[in-house]
Amino acid sequence: MDKVLLNQIHKHFIDAVKKGEFELVKYFVETVPELDINYVGHNGKTALIWAIHKGYTQIALYLLNHPSIDYNFADLQMNTALIWACVKGDIAVVNALLQKPNININAQDDSGRTAFIHAVWFGFKNIVDALLKKSGLKADTKDNYGHDARWYAEKKEHATI
Repeated sequence: MDKVLLNQIHKHFIDAVKKGEFELVKYFVETVPELDINYVGHNGKTALIWAIHKGYTQIALYLLNHPSIDYNFADLQMNTALIWACVKGDIAVVNALLQKPNININAQDDSGRTAFIHAVWFGFKNIVDALLKKSGLKADTKDNYGHDARWYAEKKEHATI
C-alpha cells in the first residue's frame, strides 16, 4: 500500500477512535492488514490511549484483544493505558490491563505518579483494591515531588483508601 494512503488511513483510524465510532474502528482493524494498531499520531497518543482518554470502554477493550497491541506504550507525558484508565476510573479497562502479561503496573508519568497514585488521588477505591491485588505493585513509590499514595489519600481526605 502507498505510504501516503496508509498514513491517511491511520489518521482516519485515530479519528474514528476519538469520535467513539466502534463499528468504523472494527472495520479498519479487520479490513486493513497494513494497519498499525499502535500507530502514534502527531500528538503522541495511540488508538488505545485515545479510547481510554475519551472514555470509550468498548473500543479500548476491543483494542486490548488485538494480539499486537502495545498496552505498555507511554504517551508524550509518559501516561500509559493503565495510568489513563486509573485517571478515568474505568475499572473494566483496569481489570483487562491487569490480566495482561508483563503489564507495567509501576510505570510513572512525567510527574512521577503511578497508576496507583492516580487511583488514590481520584478516590477510585475499586481500582485501588484491584491494583493492590496485583503482584509486583510498589505502593510506596514517590512522585517527583516526594509524595506517595498515602500522602494523596490524606490530602484528598480519602479515609477509606
